[in-house]
Amino acid sequence: LAAAYGFSFVYFVALAAWHKRMFHRMDLQQLSYKDFAAKCYNVPDMQGSVYIEEELREAVAKATGRPVVGVSVCWDFHAIEADVMGALAEDLAEREDKNSSGDDSATPESADHADQKPPWIFQ
Repeated sequence: LAAAYGFSFVYFVALAAWHKRMFHRMDLQQLSYKDFAAKCYNVPDMQGSVYIEEELREAVAKATGRPVVGVSVCWDFHAIEADVMGALAEDLAEREDKNSSGDDSATPESADHADQKPPWIFQ
């Protein structure tokens, strides 16, 4: 039994190493979103009311000389995380209540299409 355990441990470690090498080899051959992404550091802190995306897009385009398709900014909300998560939970509960009560305004689908599955659900 110990020999089988030892063999399977070594085998699966070798298999994991092989998969990692294969992943990196395939990643070099394929284009993906991460090949076209830039991560900017040392962006000064600012309020959420400031629309910084356009300014960053212009700065990156100017610095690289290449067109920028889109910009997404991550906001640091650790100081108010509990408030944000509470508001999200309340909103979700409200939507679930409307949905369970049969209120069609809670969902974008009409009652005529309630029996159809969304296109992203595969059978």
